[in-house]
Amino acid sequence: MTLDRAPIRVHPDSGQAEAILDLIRRCFAQMEGRIDPPSSMHRLTVETIDQHCRDGEVWIIGTLPVACVFLTPKSDCLYLGKLAVDDAWRGQGLAARLVDLAMDRARAHGLNA
Repeated sequence: MTLDRAPIRVHPDSGQAEAILDLIRRCFAQMEGRIDPPSSMHRLTVETIDQHCRDGEVWIIGTLPVACVFLTPKSDCLYLGKLAVDDAWRGQGLAARLVDLAMDRARAHGLNA
């Protein structure tokens, strides 16, 4: 399968939230029972992902997402969270592409970090 590796910004109520939630749950499943407190991914729902699209930014790679990142503007930085890449697509630079995107978005917000 070929993949357009250009990140796509997710808009609220785009219908992508369920696929993003599934991707995050699969990618973070290995952490179950290994971290305390438990992962914040347990608080994610389709609704909270759509809300994050309104309050922050959610970016994906692939129209059926194989990678995602959540960006949250803070007073002094752009917080990068929920960076996830599907197991089948790891090692191909998708996470690095999303981290680079986060740095570009921080600069666009006038932030240095």
